[in-house]
Amino acid sequence: MTITQLKRYAKLYGYELEEDMIFHDLRNSRQFGTNLIRIDKDERNVIFIENNYCVDNDLKMISKAIQFAETPIENRGELRYYVPLPHLKTSDGEQQYLTHKDNTWFASRRNEELRQTWKKKDLKYIPEEYKNFVKPYTEM
Repeated sequence: MTITQLKRYAKLYGYELEEDMIFHDLRNSRQFGTNLIRIDKDERNVIFIENNYCVDNDLKMISKAIQFAETPIENRGELRYYVPLPHLKTSDGEQQYLTHKDNTWFASRRNEELRQTWKKKDLKYIPEEYKNFVKPYTEM
């Protein structure tokens, strides 16, 4: 199952999909509490479920989430890429990454508030001199 399909099922079953660097979080909040399904982005078959109240749509969402977790990482779709800049670290030793904001390219440590990952179709916009350093997001 791809991430695009998971997003469609989340919407269909009343869940919101939130993502960070480590997890895909599927969340459904209602008067009985919040249900959370957390799927690891880098490890296949790793899923955490916290379920306070369960109706038919929750069971369906859990089933789809398990199907997604069983999908090999490389087949989940919408693979993203990042650009670690070689030999460029902050004064405290943190890796710097190619970053884009307000039509400007610059180096910055990892920051989820900044654009530092790209879909394959967007790699054409990365300056030519940095294209040899592009890596799949799963290695970050």
